[in-house]
Amino acid sequence: MIPWFTATHPFTTADGDRWIDYVKWSGLTQLQEVVSLDGMLCPTILPELKDEYWPHIVQEDFMLNYFLDFDYLMAQVAAIEKKNVLCVFRNPVERPQGPPVA
Repeated sequence: MIPWFTATHPFTTADGDRWIDYVKWSGLTQLQEVVSLDGMLCPTILPELKDEYWPHIVQEDFMLNYFLDFDYLMAQVAAIEKKNVLCVFRNPVERPQGPPVA
């Protein structure tokens, strides 16, 4: 299994009316943050597909916001202070092992 990585904007109480509307709709009043792959809630931090990304991204099924190279993704988002960086496994057949932590 190959891990995929993506960076998204946080969705928190700091999002004002959007947050209030979501909590009201969901009834999840205990939340402080939603971490999600749902692009409506947590859009990607890198919405523009640059030519230099192609060797580093998943190139299938509209998955162009997912990177195969963690270090490359981190270099691209290093200057962005508030972000969520997620590691995902697509349809794992067994419990995935995350990448080694340095």
